[in-house]
Amino acid sequence: MQRKEIPWTHIPAFHGIVQSNLGRAAVFTLIRDASGAISRTLETLLLDSSAIESLGGTALTEALEDLRQYLFQHSILTMTIKPKNIVVQILEQNKARLVLVDNLGCADFLPLARHIPALARNKTQRRWLRFITKLQL
Repeated sequence: MQRKEIPWTHIPAFHGIVQSNLGRAAVFTLIRDASGAISRTLETLLLDSSAIESLGGTALTEALEDLRQYLFQHSILTMTIKPKNIVVQILEQNKARLVLVDNLGCADFLPLARHIPALARNKTQRRWLRFITKLQL
């Protein structure tokens, strides 16, 4: 991702590989709300109606659209898009950002979509439509 000069607005920045007591591990930025709390997953937020209400009317819809535009604009490839792989970063009242934290990349045997923008857009479009259909907002 760094080679493409993609902004880290909707994906966590990668900081490298470290050795842990469980083996090698990738280190990414921990996404936190403006309050300093660790951001919750979209899956968790959707189960908490009071959290959705406190976020405000269209904040979640706008955040989804921002994420969709980001994925298409920067040709971000994902294996799947699921609510458990997206965190909702609360920026302020009525303002949130969605950050895709897992399943980034392309697991195809021949990853042509990495090199052909039209294929990347088609793949992203299919994944996004499946995600929105399952989300049913």
